[in-house]
Amino acid sequence: MTDVLIVGAGIAGSAAAIGLARQGRNVVLLDRSVFPREKACGEGLMPAGVAALARLGVEIAGTPFRGVRYHHEGRTIEGAFPQQHQGLGIRRWYLDAALLEAAPGHDGCLRLVSTGSGTRLGFIEALPPIPPSITLTTLPYASTILLDGVKSLSYAANMLATRIAVDRGASEALLVTEDGTVLEGPRQSFVASLDGERLITPPLSDRVLDSITRAVLLKTGLVEEESISVDQIPQIKEAFLASTLREVHPVSAIDDHQIEAPGPLSAAAEKVLRATIAEAVGQPA
Repeated sequence: MTDVLIVGAGIAGSAAAIGLARQGRNVVLLDRSVFPREKACGEGLMPAGVAALARLGVEIAGTPFRGVRYHHEGRTIEGAFPQQHQGLGIRRWYLDAALLEAAPGHDGCLRLVSTGSGTRLGFIEALPPIPPSITLTTLPYASTILLDGVKSLSYAANMLATRIAVDRGASEALLVTEDGTVLEGPRQSFVASLDGERLITPPLSDRVLDSITRAVLLKTGLVEEESISVDQIPQIKEAFLASTLREVHPVSAIDDHQIEAPGPLSAAAEKVLRATIAEAVGQPA
């Protein structure tokens, strides 16, 4: 549950978010810009601003100054700050970076929904608990032909599949066709290694969803497309579910078949995926 939503991550918004978060509030700070950023400004904090940073516990290096001087059309007006007060000259990029680093970080979930009428909805949620590994149970599933390859709100059958899996004592369902073709999780792509050397995921021709995370993994070259049958499950050396929320979530068992979790190939895929995401959002891996 979000206690405070702040739109605008400038100096005032960021400072307010830091202060409220340190009081135990659940704060979400939104801005359309990517931070830190360059921005035209005076690039100098007055003594009151320096004191505010100190109260927030934000430490930053800069060039001290003890007064201001204005020049205009041959006239000069200057004034010194009271004794022991000083300003701080600092580039805006570094100030943004310092505030960003000082903000108490936590993972969250942003869900975006687009309706047929063009309305776009955004939901901010706390990230649900994600255990180190999960267990799967196979569940027969027949996809709706009209919705093949479509991300829609028609997830009733998928959500029911998860509920059935939990009732059977598993963490999640692994959807399979009646003829024994392995598909995917209810809301996740399925990736496995049959030989301990290659990672494979069912091809789109098997009527699985072309998810964003799946596409990124394929682009890295660490995962290849190949059909998997139920009969091959006992051969699986390692496996994971992949999604935007879970990223790479190791699987420790499928039905009665126990699996090493995480396996070395899964760990390597997770490392590369996180580095790819970090690069895309301009953050260190």
